[in-house]
Amino acid sequence: MKIKTKLIISSCICSAGIIGIACFSLVTILMIKDKITVMTTQSTPLQVKTVQLQQLVEKLSADLLQLGLSRDTQEVSQVSAAIDMHRDGLEKIHQEISEFKDLPLDMQVFSDLHDQVLRAVDEKFKAMAVFREEAGRVNGAMARVDKSLEGLKEIIASIQGTASRRSSIASKSLSSSISEKSSVAQLMDNIENYRNEVVDIELNKKIQDINVLVYNLGVDSKLLDAKARTIMLSESSADLDRRTAEVRAIEGRILGNITRVAAAVQEIKSSGYIDETMTSIKNAAASGGASLRTIAVAQRKVLESMSQVESSVERIKEVSLEQSRRTEENVASTAREQQDFVSLVEQRVELFKRLLIGFSLTVIVLVLVLSFKIIGSVLRPLSGLTDTIVTIAKTGDFSKVVHVERTDEIGVTQQGFNSLIVSFKQIISAIFSSSAKLSDCSRELTSAAADIHNTIENQSARISQVAAASLEMAQTVTLISTNTVRIADSAAEARSIATEGSAIVDQAGSEVAEIARVAEESTLVLRKLSERSQQVGEIVDVIEGITDQINLLALNAAIEAARAGEAGLGFAVVAGEVRKLADNTATATVGITELIKAIQSDTEVATAAMKRSLERVQKGVEYSAQAGSSLRRIVESVEMFQGMTREIAQATDGLSVTAEKISSDINEIDFGAAVAVQSVRSVAAQSDSLKKLSEELMQKIERFSCSKNVSSPTGNERIPERNRLAINSALPSSTRFART
Repeated sequence: MKIKTKLIISSCICSAGIIGIACFSLVTILMIKDKITVMTTQSTPLQVKTVQLQQLVEKLSADLLQLGLSRDTQEVSQVSAAIDMHRDGLEKIHQEISEFKDLPLDMQVFSDLHDQVLRAVDEKFKAMAVFREEAGRVNGAMARVDKSLEGLKEIIASIQGTASRRSSIASKSLSSSISEKSSVAQLMDNIENYRNEVVDIELNKKIQDINVLVYNLGVDSKLLDAKARTIMLSESSADLDRRTAEVRAIEGRILGNITRVAAAVQEIKSSGYIDETMTSIKNAAASGGASLRTIAVAQRKVLESMSQVESSVERIKEVSLEQSRRTEENVASTAREQQDFVSLVEQRVELFKRLLIGFSLTVIVLVLVLSFKIIGSVLRPLSGLTDTIVTIAKTGDFSKVVHVERTDEIGVTQQGFNSLIVSFKQIISAIFSSSAKLSDCSRELTSAAADIHNTIENQSARISQVAAASLEMAQTVTLISTNTVRIADSAAEARSIATEGSAIVDQAGSEVAEIARVAEESTLVLRKLSERSQQVGEIVDVIEGITDQINLLALNAAIEAARAGEAGLGFAVVAGEVRKLADNTATATVGITELIKAIQSDTEVATAAMKRSLERVQKGVEYSAQAGSSLRRIVESVEMFQGMTREIAQATDGLSVTAEKISSDINEIDFGAAVAVQSVRSVAAQSDSLKKLSEELMQKIERFSCSKNVSSPTGNERIPERNRLAINSALPSSTRFART
C-alpha cells in the first residue's frame, strides 16, 4: 500500500470523525436553541406582560383613589379618561397573557368600582352645592338677625336714655325740695317723684337684662353661622349628630332668648315695630335652623358617599392585593417552569457532552494508531536517505548512492536522489569550467569599467563648467527681466500720474473759466450797482429840494403863526416840528449823499480790480490749456515707452525661459553622467565581486570528488524523465533542466 493511500485513509477517518463531532454538536446546539426559543418566546414575554399587568392594576387603583378625592368636575373627567385608558390597556395585556397562560382577571370589578366612585363623587358634588346654597341662606338670615338686633338695641337705648333723664330730674327736685323745707304737699309730690325714680331704676335693670339677652342673641347667631361651616367638616355620622345637636341647642337658646326679650320689652313698652322686629328675628332664626338642618342632611349624604368611596377604596385595595398575589404566583410559576427547563437543558447538555467526549476520544485513538503506522513506514527509509545525504554533505563524495528496495513514494524518492547525484556530478564539472571563463571575463570587465569611469569623470567636469555658466546667464537674464518689469511698472505709474495731472489741469482750466465767467458777472453787477447809486443820488437831490421847500413852508407858517398871536400858537408848534423834521431830513440826505459817493468810488475801484482779475484769469485759462497739452504729450510718450518696455520684458522672459531650459538640460546631463559614473563604479565593483565569487566557487568545487569522469550536461547523456522531474523539484528555477 502506498503512503498516499494510507494518508487518504487517515484523512477520511479524521474527516469522518470531525463531521460526526460537528453533526453531534449541531444537533445539541439546535436542541438547546429550540428550548431557548421556547423560553424566550413564551416565558420571558409572559413575565414581562405579567409585570406590565401588575403596573397597570396599580395605576388603575391609584386613579380610582384619585377619583374619589377629586375636587371638581374637570378633574373627574381627566381622571375618568385616564381610568378608561388604563382599563383598555389592562384588557389588552390580559388578552396577550391569555395567549401564553390562563390568568383569571375580573375586569368587571374595575368597571363597577369606577361607577361606584363616580356616583359617590357626584353625590358629594351635589351635597357641596346644597351646602353652598344653604350656607348663603344662613348668612342672609344671620344678617337679618343682626340688623333686627341693631334696631332693637336702638329702641332699648332710647328707652334707657329717657328713663335716665327722668330719674336725674326727679333726684334733683327731691333734693332741692328737702333743702328748701317746702310744704307737706310739695313734699308728697316729691316723694311720688322718688317713687317714680325707683320705678325707673327697676326699668333700667330690666333694660340691662334685655341688653344681656340681646347680646346673647347676637353671640348665638354668630355661633349658629359658624356651626354651619363646622357641620360640613364632620368626619363621621356620630360627629355629625353631635354637631347637629349643638346647632339645635343654639337654635333653642335663640328662640328662648327671643321669647324672653319680647316679653321683657312688652313689659316696658308695647309697640308694633318691636313686635315686627321680634317676629323677623324669630323667622330669621327659624330659616337659619332649617338651612342648617338641610346642610346636616347634605353632609350626611356626603358622609354616606365618602363611606361608599372608602368601601370602594378598600375594595380597590383588596382587588389590587388579590391581583398582586395572583401575579406573584404567576411569576413564581413561570420561574419554576424556567428552572425546570434550565435543569432539563443542563441534563441534556451534560449527556451530549459525555457522548461527544467519548466519540472524540475514539476518533483520536484511531487517528493516532494510523498516524504512528504511517510515520513508522515513512521514517525508516527516510533515515537511510538522510544518512546518505549527510555523508555526501560532509565528505563531498558523490560516488555514494541509496539502495532502492520499495516501489512507493519513498522508492521513487530514492531513485530520484540517485539520479540527482548523477546530475550533480555533471553540473559540478560544468560549473568548474564556467567559473574559469567567468574569472577571465570579470578581469576584462573591470579594466573596461575603469576606462569608462575616467572618461565620464572628464565629461562631468566640463559639463559642470557649462552648467555654471548657463546658470549665471539665466540669473543675469532674470535680473534684466525683473528690472524691465520694474521699468514697465514705473512707466505705467508715470502714465497714470500724467493722466491724473492732465485731468487735474483740465479741471483747473474749467474752474478758471468758471472763475472768469463769475468775474464777468461780478463786473456787470458792479456796473449796475454804480448805475443804481447814481439813480439814488438823483433821488437824494430831489429829497434835498423837497427839504428846502419844507423849510420855506415851515418858515412861512411860523411867520403866519406869529401874526395870528395866541390863536396861531398851535400852528407855530406844528411849524416848528415840521422845520425840525426838515432839518433831520436834510442831515440824513447829506449822510446818504456821502455814503452814495463812497459806494460809487468803491464800485469803480472794484470794477477796475475785477477787470484786472478777469485778465489774469484769462491768462490762467491759456496756461492751463498749454499745461494740459504738455501732459497729454507726456502721456503719449509714456505709453510708447511702456510698450517698448513690455516688448523688452517679453523678450527677456523668453530668454530667461530658454536659459533655464538650457541649465535644466545641462543639469540633467550632469546628473546622467553622475549616474553613469555610479553605474560604472557599480559594474566595476560587481565585476570584482564576480571575480571573487568565481574564485571562491572554484575553491569550493575542488572539494567535491567523483568516482568517474563526468561529461558535460550538453553531451550525449540524457537524464531519465522521472529523475529529471525529481531533480527539477529540488533545484532553483534558474538551474532546472529543460524537457528533452
